[in-house]
Amino acid sequence: DEMRGIITDEVGNMSINALEKTKERVDAVMDEVVSISAHLSIDSDVRRLLVSDTGESPGHMQAVAIKQKMEMYTDVFDYIDSIYIYSHKNKYILTIEGGERIEEFQDLNWLNNLTEREYEPARMISRVKNDRYPNLITYIQPLRLTQMQFLGGIIINIDMEKLKSLIIPNIQDSRENLLIVDDRDYILFSYDWADLRKKLSKEEFYKDIDFESMQGYQIVKNKGEDYIVAVAMSERLSWKYISSVPLGAYDRYHDGIRIFFVVLCVCCVFLSVIAAFGISLYTYKPVKHILDLVKNPELYHALPEDGQKLKNDETQEIALNIIRNLYSNRQMKQKLQQYANVIDKAQLTALQAQISPHFLYNTLDMINWLSQTGQSEKVTEAVQILSRFYKLTLSRRELMNSIEKELEHVSLYVRLQNMRYDNCVAFVVDVPEELCEYTIPKLTFQPIVENA
Repeated sequence: DEMRGIITDEVGNMSINALEKTKERVDAVMDEVVSISAHLSIDSDVRRLLVSDTGESPGHMQAVAIKQKMEMYTDVFDYIDSIYIYSHKNKYILTIEGGERIEEFQDLNWLNNLTEREYEPARMISRVKNDRYPNLITYIQPLRLTQMQFLGGIIINIDMEKLKSLIIPNIQDSRENLLIVDDRDYILFSYDWADLRKKLSKEEFYKDIDFESMQGYQIVKNKGEDYIVAVAMSERLSWKYISSVPLGAYDRYHDGIRIFFVVLCVCCVFLSVIAAFGISLYTYKPVKHILDLVKNPELYHALPEDGQKLKNDETQEIALNIIRNLYSNRQMKQKLQQYANVIDKAQLTALQAQISPHFLYNTLDMINWLSQTGQSEKVTEAVQILSRFYKLTLSRRELMNSIEKELEHVSLYVRLQNMRYDNCVAFVVDVPEELCEYTIPKLTFQPIVENA
């Protein structure tokens, strides 16, 4: 009995916490709906639709503007099924799909509630769209020009199936039921669609519960089974949120948890045995590897570049000393090769640095002379050739170029020299096409041509 009391108290507190979170989410949805209705009610296009003379339908641009606003809201707020704007004067209704006379509109089971209670504040009702599907919570906002002049209304329909996704169950598959009851004691929302639009006080399960004075949760017996019933009051909407869940569902839930922990313990023991075997094997591998290195030093070359990772124990120092000695020659060769590559690159870069300024100064003098003598077309040609010439030369990414680009580079050099020395150089290229893809150091051909 004591354990049963602990479980009951735990389940009751879980129900209250989940119900409070559900209330906050649904209240927030309803606040958004009220805000949407308020924005539409003061929209200038909507007001013009509502106050226009009887018999007039809205202009095309006006209807398009209103429909775009309604589409924006239904796209942003997924739970909104549809929005209607009804003009009582014109007996005309506008939806996202278009506008038509009210007598031609199919979904009308909200209309009597609007027209018969036109002087009452906005309210929520539960209904079925087109008397078939889906189940909706409909927000009805009557609109008046003056206290006595009724204009029509804004109708916002909330899809209950999508609203259901905001509900937070205590546990999955718990047979929990949740009700939302309005200030007139009508059931607006229920997991069981058969409860919708009924009076809560007429329901056999709930009729003897005093929700107004309930503190926390209450145990209710129904058909020989105990249910935990919790209630949360919405001060903003004057609604009651009521959840009921059978305690038997939690018994199965806790039994499932106990079975899970038993299976988890068995798995832990099994994994521990495997881990112990793995650790033993792992500690033996460094010793075995040291012995193999001593017997056959050539195995050193099969090691990864960053060396073998060993346990931090006494075998590490032994292995590291052996590895240092075995790796020394190989590392020295690698470093010498790296130094040689760096020297080659430095020499090539220095050669480029010597050639480039010397040629640049002479070419700039030529361009200056062409400009002073008014040969503007040749100035343009020379600048374009020089630009391409240095584009091929001054790339810092690579010190090598294809033979094809080097031939282009030296051809540009000859063209500039011919412009400077009045076509005194005859330049013929005879290189097999299959060689053009091979790479050579930059500026290989220019010194040869320059000294020819």
